[in-house]
Amino acid sequence: MSSAIPTKTEGAAVRRPRPHLYQVDWIRAVTTLAVISVHSVFFTNPPNSIGAGAIISLLHYTREAFMFMTGLVLFYSYYPQLGSTFHFWAKRFYLIGLPYVLWSAIYVAVGNPIWKPLAYFKHLGSALLTGSAWYHLYYLLVTMQIYLLLPVMVWALRKAARWHGWILLASALLQLGITAVDQYALPTHGWLGQLFQYRGMEWFSYQFYILLGALAAIQLEELNRWVSAHRRLLLGGWLASVALAWAWYGWNLWVLHESVIDASAVLQPFMVPYCFFWILTLYRWGLWWAQAGSQHWLRPVIYGISRQSFGIYLIHPFILWLQLQYLLPHLHLARWLITPGVIAVTAVASYLIIAAISHTQLNLLLLGQRGAAARKAGSPRPAPRVAVDSISVATSSAASLRTPPRR
Repeated sequence: MSSAIPTKTEGAAVRRPRPHLYQVDWIRAVTTLAVISVHSVFFTNPPNSIGAGAIISLLHYTREAFMFMTGLVLFYSYYPQLGSTFHFWAKRFYLIGLPYVLWSAIYVAVGNPIWKPLAYFKHLGSALLTGSAWYHLYYLLVTMQIYLLLPVMVWALRKAARWHGWILLASALLQLGITAVDQYALPTHGWLGQLFQYRGMEWFSYQFYILLGALAAIQLEELNRWVSAHRRLLLGGWLASVALAWAWYGWNLWVLHESVIDASAVLQPFMVPYCFFWILTLYRWGLWWAQAGSQHWLRPVIYGISRQSFGIYLIHPFILWLQLQYLLPHLHLARWLITPGVIAVTAVASYLIIAAISHTQLNLLLLGQRGAAARKAGSPRPAPRVAVDSISVATSSAASLRTPPRR
């Protein structure tokens, strides 16, 4: 999944490989499993299940975490000198555009038979423009928007280097305002209601998390030192944010009388502090993993999920849909067994299928990865234990910018 930064010349800039950041493997793996869990809990429980909504409220950090990682890996790779904008766009749009079109075509075919070409291609064209072929493909559309904006972001943050802290604060306040309007003030009827049903499919809804990742890459060593020195603060902040999440969920349910789905929606004001502490806490755990992971028994599992996380993200809704359509109706199991079972089957089946695809010629078309034959299954060579301050972020190909769930 991850690859070294290409060493070819892009414009006047020559890019050199940078060290792998093992904490990013940890964050990707954990968040990928959380994505599968969100969707499995949502689709295997009644829509009015208060308990399911409470779990979903806690797992909805995934979308923001992947936006953070998108900003992180891009700015680690391309700041302060982007090089040739044309080469950047050509490479990135090619590697993510192919999977976006092909997976959209696959998912549109689930509900629109391809033997009715007029209806099929009409639906496909609309889905490609809006990221709505299936509930998770919006992230690839958002990622392409970030690619389009990256040259401006690199230039602006380089020019405003002295004001990064104030810019991040202003971004956080703006994010609070955006989510408050999204949750409580948007129209739900008429043409405006139709238009706003596509909210969350554009980069602006996640601007704070993208910027947070960008600034984390710029101030990487400072970030490593800070999170390592403030473990108790991060733990306390994370626990307080969990309490806030459930309190907000209860307020939406029992005071504002919202439905469970609306009360547990992802774009809400409480998500700003909640996701901030989730992201930093995951990063701190990732630093621990970066030091202990080369000897840890879970290393092959974490690395395997991380390496294939883009493909797992893309295929897991289809595996989940197959179970919901053809397996679960014929099983008579207690509900407390169904959801964990679906999570496990979806995760394992998705990984095995994507691992197989990654060693075929379909690798580039479906996963946006080059050189499948050059990559062997398994883990990277063990890395020596290093001080936390010296750990660096792994760069990624377009396919390694993993996506959070639509629900």
